[in-house]
Amino acid sequence: MKITLQQVNKGNEEIIIKYSQITERIDGIVRYIEGQSGQLLGSKDGQQYVISVPKGTMSLRGTATS
Repeated sequence: MKITLQQVNKGNEEIIIKYSQITERIDGIVRYIEGQSGQLLGSKDGQQYVISVPKGTMSLRGTATS
């Protein structure tokens, strides 16, 4: 598994997990991230939105593309 870290300006942080199949290792990483509190960033029509996310409410599952 390749790990890439890139420092960006505050507010531009994101986590992208690329996989061909969910493994125990990837599932563990996702569960760890889901357990963290923080902010969810999104954009629509060129506007960026920040949503506070209470610990344990972030879900990263179900976003697979074919």
